[in-house]
Amino acid sequence: MMGFPIFEADIDRLIGEDLPFGDLTTQALGIASAPGRISFAPRHPLIVCGVEEAARILERLGAVARPAVASGASVAEGALLVEATGPAEALHAGWKVAQTL
Repeated sequence: MMGFPIFEADIDRLIGEDLPFGDLTTQALGIASAPGRISFAPRHPLIVCGVEEAARILERLGAVARPAVASGASVAEGALLVEATGPAEALHAGWKVAQTL
């Protein structure tokens, strides 16, 4: 499904708005470089939007991400939308930014 493109500058702007000083939570806990895994799933059935951009945000922050479905797909509660692995700081920061999408 085609939508409006989100350019790299937009991705950078979203990250900059939410994380002007990086992810302070993982830094304060001393777990910023700890390896981790995250997955995104809906609480209710929905039409998917923004998973490709969420993956790009996670990757820009240093994670390896994979959208499991494409924007425009209809999914059930609990369906896997995006999964990623990488440093805890990248995953937590990426989650914080991507949830706005």
